[in-house]
Amino acid sequence: MSFQPSFAGPQPDSRIDRTTFIRRAYLHLAVAIVGFIVLSAAWSFIGVGEYALDVLLAGGRYSWLVVLGAFMLVGMLATRLADNAGTNQTQLIGLGIYVLAESLIFAPLLTVAAYINPSSLSLVVPSPRPGDA
Repeated sequence: MSFQPSFAGPQPDSRIDRTTFIRRAYLHLAVAIVGFIVLSAAWSFIGVGEYALDVLLAGGRYSWLVVLGAFMLVGMLATRLADNAGTNQTQLIGLGIYVLAESLIFAPLLTVAAYINPSSLSLVVPSPRPGDA
């Protein structure tokens, strides 16, 4: 009777491989976070957040449910691309789609936050002008 594990997962050959993997993983995470911030700022300066908020408020009682459904579907798509990808490029495309979609989903939420407390997001979302209300 053998007590050796029947499955040995993919393990790096040396400590250098592990270090390289961790550095690349955190580099991709940092780029995704910076991309989210840049896209969120771009959407707010263009006015996508205000437009999306107007559409959501005029859309009826189930409009935010659609936003939550989009949040769920984008997460499932990105997970599927990352898990079933044969190449790193496919995984990065999935990450890019996820960051883009999440920045669009967060646009109306950041706009509401800017209306409630304009100074809290002054670097990301431009404050509403007095005549815009």
